[in-house]
Amino acid sequence: MIYLHIGRHKTGTSQLQRFMSRNRDKLADRKFVYPRIGDQPDAHHGVALHLMGPTTDANSSSGKCSLEILELQRLFDSSDDNFVISSEAFQNIEPRRTLELVGDRETIVVCYFREQASYVLSAYSQHVVGAKYCRDFSAYIETFFRR
Repeated sequence: MIYLHIGRHKTGTSQLQRFMSRNRDKLADRKFVYPRIGDQPDAHHGVALHLMGPTTDANSSSGKCSLEILELQRLFDSSDDNFVISSEAFQNIEPRRTLELVGDRETIVVCYFREQASYVLSAYSQHVVGAKYCRDFSAYIETFFRR
């Protein structure tokens, strides 16, 4: 079984990913594998970002990520364990593109949502601090909901 965690931003995804990463051995004892793939130690962003882009053959930077996807697929096929794959970037992928990763394997999609007003306020705060965003909240809301 594959658990594909679509970690919406501002829903505790990073904390969940850190927990799974730091507890890989304990999870494996319970037949849950949180694979080490790519340069991100806690999440599977490279795989998700690759699936967001053009089709595999056309993506010039796809070589490494294609190999990561193949490595994951080999892991899926070589074990009866459950696998957990997690990235915030999965929220931006067309659902049919995830088939490049999971194929016809049994998959459960897990996605957390947050109440919209709380979400937009938290996203605004993060933009102000992290990106040095300097527009007021009402201007942010206008662009936020247009996206």
